[in-house]
Amino acid sequence: MRAPTLALAAAFACAAPADPTPDPTASDADSDAEIDPTPQPGDIDGDGLANADDPTPEGSRDNVLNGDLTGGHARVVAIDADDGSGLPGALLVYSANLDGDCETGWRPQGVVCDHEPGTHDPDVSTRTQASFGAAATWFNGAQQTVGVVVIDACWDGGCEAIDFEEVRVFQQFSDGKVTAVRLSTHAELGDEAPAWDDPAWEIVDDWIPVGPGSRGDEAAGGDPWTVRDPAALLMPRAVKTRHLRVEAVNDGSLGDPEFVELHQVKLFGARPLR
Repeated sequence: MRAPTLALAAAFACAAPADPTPDPTASDADSDAEIDPTPQPGDIDGDGLANADDPTPEGSRDNVLNGDLTGGHARVVAIDADDGSGLPGALLVYSANLDGDCETGWRPQGVVCDHEPGTHDPDVSTRTQASFGAAATWFNGAQQTVGVVVIDACWDGGCEAIDFEEVRVFQQFSDGKVTAVRLSTHAELGDEAPAWDDPAWEIVDDWIPVGPGSRGDEAAGGDPWTVRDPAALLMPRAVKTRHLRVEAVNDGSLGDPEFVELHQVKLFGARPLR
């Protein structure tokens, strides 16, 4: 069995654009350093979703992709892969065990496990020594593997949908890495998640580069099971969904080219205005 190690990603900073002709109807209502879309009528948190269609109309500080095993509602419901060779995706998956487990290395549920004390912290992924290696993992062959997980954000019935406008992706410190991810949402809000290759998936944004990240230095008194410096994407307006598809690749630029490993993804909506 491979011994765990881990890495993280670099965040992108968004600055508010200079506006020579300010529009009094546009504002940075949620203080995210971006001029947001003109709020819709009754849009309390200013995220571009009207209250009636907003799962968190007053904003939230929670990671809405927190797994049900760590106090949230999400669960990885499928894992697959494609390397363009025609090889069955199942042969590229290191572990397809979707049982509820945040403690076993290289099992997919690690992607949504959000342990204390870093739960809901956009800058920190906290694990224990036992759970540090828990991550979705794929073999990365001669042809670059695109690893795929499908996540039901409301798997346990604790919500009907989520909304998010901020993405955080934490690097893995093991014998594999992730160098870019791409997220897609789906209009289906029912209990049955769409197949990973369903044509109705809608890509949220282009591939998000994931950098090396960092972990605590035990020799210097740090916590070696804590990962920081995630990749970050801040979108111009919130996206509503229940099912999320995450694609991950490892181009080898960060080392450890033999495996694609996805440590954790966190999603956040607009911060509360009060």
